[in-house]
Amino acid sequence: MRGLLMMENDYEVIYLAQENDETAIEYIIKKYKFIIDIIIKKYKVKIISLKVDKDDIYNVGLFAIHKAIDLYNADCASFASFVSVLINRYVNNFLKLNDRKKDSIYINSCFLNESIADEKLLEEMKNSNPYFLIVEQENYQELYDKIVTCLTDLEKAVFSLFMDFTPQDIANILGIERKTVYNAIGRIRNKTQKLLANKEKI
Repeated sequence: MRGLLMMENDYEVIYLAQENDETAIEYIIKKYKFIIDIIIKKYKVKIISLKVDKDDIYNVGLFAIHKAIDLYNADCASFASFVSVLINRYVNNFLKLNDRKKDSIYINSCFLNESIADEKLLEEMKNSNPYFLIVEQENYQELYDKIVTCLTDLEKAVFSLFMDFTPQDIANILGIERKTVYNAIGRIRNKTQKLLANKEKI
């Protein structure tokens, strides 16, 4: 639970950083810049294929950390989750802008590999992925909001990272064991299934 305890202590430091305290900003950047390396590794194939300088990606990641400091509020699950998603979004958008091969195929999913095209496997993923359980529902946003309110702080943190990172990356980001991530995903899935079951009974 080391990561979660550290996340709880971040709030005061983030507040100081939002007040332009240079020491606090430096602390946040130093603490979370490792996430940039995780995302560079995640997009390694695409970075190489586009011949993008890693230093440019790193600078985009640093910019995203600064934006995360500015935009973060206590309603978010955790700063670790928030900054990770924001860095991923900025890097992904940066790579898209540099992509001149409009017909190239790049699957941006933490559970999909470029070589995977097995419909049976995709079906199994849909059955185990909480997002797939609700994404095709008409009232998707309403269901999403209800699910989030049912989750613990740990589950919210995992849920917010679930579609952008692998379980191992989530474990590294949150400072927890990978088994803990899998257990959280299982609980999220069960809560989602119960919510959908109750919805169908109405």
